[in-house]
Amino acid sequence: LSRLASWLKPGGRLLVEIGSTLPALSSHPATARSMITLTEVLRRRVGTDPAWARTFPVPLEQAGLVECGAEGRILPARGGGPLAGWLKETTKLVELDAVTSGIVTQDELDEAYAQYDDPGFVDYTWMTVAAWGRRPQ
Repeated sequence: LSRLASWLKPGGRLLVEIGSTLPALSSHPATARSMITLTEVLRRRVGTDPAWARTFPVPLEQAGLVECGAEGRILPARGGGPLAGWLKETTKLVELDAVTSGIVTQDELDEAYAQYDDPGFVDYTWMTVAAWGRRPQ
């Protein structure tokens, strides 16, 4: 963020958006495990921490920006819908690593995938955080 902020002209504005998993809000144990799995593999393999989004706007202030703010939005993952499909397909990308490392069982993931396909399923486990700030004059 410091590097991004340094690229701004004086008075320039930065807007960042990042997703954050919220497994504790899951309406089903299998989807909670799926979200925990996704978070853990992303943390271990990519070096990202989805919980970091919940610290905004502080990182922007630490990067020297002013007039910082943030807003979180939680959308429902409705079974068969776009967000549920994205969560399912994204989890499938880390499935092999997650199962072989013992983070989750294949049965747990299969149960979560079934929920993500079920139109009667609704879950609120993904939050998008938008944060902004301005480089001082």
